Parts: sequence; structure tokens; C-alpha cells
Amino acid sequence: MERIQTIKSTLSENASNGLEQIREAQTVFNDFKKLKELLKYPKYKLAHVEIVKTHLLSISGEEYMDWTMLDLWLHTYNEWLIKITRDKNTGFTNNDFNDLMNLVYVPPGALYWSLDKKKTLPLIREAGFERYLFSSDK
Repeated sequence: MERIQTIKSTLSENASNGLEQIREAQTVFNDFKKLKELLKYPKYKLAHVEIVKTHLLSISGEEYMDWTMLDLWLHTYNEWLIKITRDKNTGFTNNDFNDLMNLVYVPPGALYWSLDKKKTLPLIREAGFERYLFSSDK
């Protein structure tokens, strides 16, 4: 029981620190034109990931989620949202969304293989997660 209280306390402290960072990021993101420009930089992409996590938790009704198993999906999904935000001509089909959702099944350390060189693979690379991509060179 004491261990659970310690974990709850630690999570609560981390959550309040994270919440403050999210509030700061949301303040910055209020200006949409500025947002489009800022999302080119890794620091703001990471802040955007935190906002996405908060949103996903709120719609799922969960209070906490271990995001490590969804690392590839989360960051690729974030990149997808950023791409849509920055380029209004970006089109995504149902199949593109299905390809994205397949990434939910790729745990850390696993490799992902796809022939989709137009959307899925570039999004994974832009998110900085090439380490998940299968290559015949490996």
C-alpha cells in the first residue's frame, strides 16, 4: 500500500510539472501562424506531443497511460497532425489512417516494414524514428 502511495505521489508531481509545460505550450500555440512556424523545431514538436497525450487521455477517460509501448505511433501521429497543420493541401485517405493505426502494434525494439514511400515512411522519418524501420541493409 505504501508503494502505491509513493507511485501516486510521484505521478502527481510529474503531472503537475508536465501540466505547467503544457499550459506554456498552449499559450505559445494560440497564434496559429506562429504555431506553423514553431512546429519546425524539435522543442515545440515535443511540447505538441505532450498536448496530444493530454488530449488522448481526456477522450479516453484515463488518468494515466504508459506511452512507451506506443512510442512509434504517438510520434508519427504527432507528425501527421503537424503536417496537416502546416500544409492545408496535405490529403490523407482512409488507407493512410489505417497505415498509421498499424503502428500501434509496433513495440519498442521491433522493426516496421512498409512499401508506403509517400506517407507512412516519410512521417516516421520526419518524426525521427528511423530506428523502427526495417531495412535489408541491417
